[in-house]
Amino acid sequence: MPGICRKCPKQLARMENQSKKTAIISGATGLVGGHLLTQLLSDPDYVRVIAVVRRPIEIKHEKLEQLVI
Repeated sequence: MPGICRKCPKQLARMENQSKKTAIISGATGLVGGHLLTQLLSDPDYVRVIAVVRRPIEIKHEKLEQLVI
């Protein structure tokens, strides 16, 4: 990668942390939101998925956090 020194551990660590993504989704119980939630939970790039919901949803997954409003 241009501009990155292979001997610079701080830069490499920063790049590795940037690859760990978090998604926030509202409407996870709807048609499109449900499909999106499934995709995000199965995507290895996402380590955390926050679903903003009106009532708890039945899906259990280690990446999923539910924010009930």
